[in-house]
Amino acid sequence: MNIGNKIKTVRLENGLTQSKLANELPVTQGYLSQIENGIRTPSIQTLDAIAKRLNVKVADLMKEA
Repeated sequence: MNIGNKIKTVRLENGLTQSKLANELPVTQGYLSQIENGIRTPSIQTLDAIAKRLNVKVADLMKEA
């Protein structure tokens, strides 16, 4: 499972849509979609913001499943 898949899984577990999550972050819904689909790799700053919002550690999003 890659970072994007983990973000999507945790986002859905938190009951958030891509749009809702993106509105709470410094990214667009389109960019978040690209991250979740493995098209783009988030910067460390973006990954940190996503992890904080989803109440997980960056390391949890980065480790292999």
